[in-house]
Amino acid sequence: MAYENSIYHKDGPPVDPGGLVRREQLPTAWQGFMDELETSDEYRRFIRRALGISEFIPRYAWHVGSKGSEVSPHLDSPSKIGTHILYFNTSADWNPEWGGSTLVLGGKKIEAMNPDFTDFETSAAACITDNHSFLFKNTSSAWHGATALTSPDGSYRRLFNIIFETPRRSVGRKLVDRARALFALPS
Repeated sequence: MAYENSIYHKDGPPVDPGGLVRREQLPTAWQGFMDELETSDEYRRFIRRALGISEFIPRYAWHVGSKGSEVSPHLDSPSKIGTHILYFNTSADWNPEWGGSTLVLGGKKIEAMNPDFTDFETSAAACITDNHSFLFKNTSSAWHGATALTSPDGSYRRLFNIIFETPRRSVGRKLVDRARALFALPS
């Protein structure tokens, strides 16, 4: 579920707002949390330092996974600078043997862009219980995913993503930049 806007509804408001939540629809505690995320200079400075960037646009989304859910190995879109995942499972409600950890994958052994988990030489798992979070920077080799969940019915992997994207430039500005590059003009 996306907060305020969705990458799946880029061309205006959705006819069916399913999968989208507005601030006023959130419980008070979540409204306060979203306010903090959107206004905290300290958090913004931390993200700039951690990801080595000066500008970003945040986007927010909640995800719930149930038995059989999987996030196959993938690279994020180039417009994504990084992601901060906040996990909401506790040791009391989630057994790590059920899967659900975000796996950081290395040493891709095949050229295909749709590899399986077994197509990597290494993997490291992020802890997803007891108030852990995981921040990673998107790169051309930042393969990651989550194997299929084997949790019992009624048990869910719960997380909140804070996605940091490259600021979009206006079409006019892009044309000016292209013309400068074409004619080797200074910026």
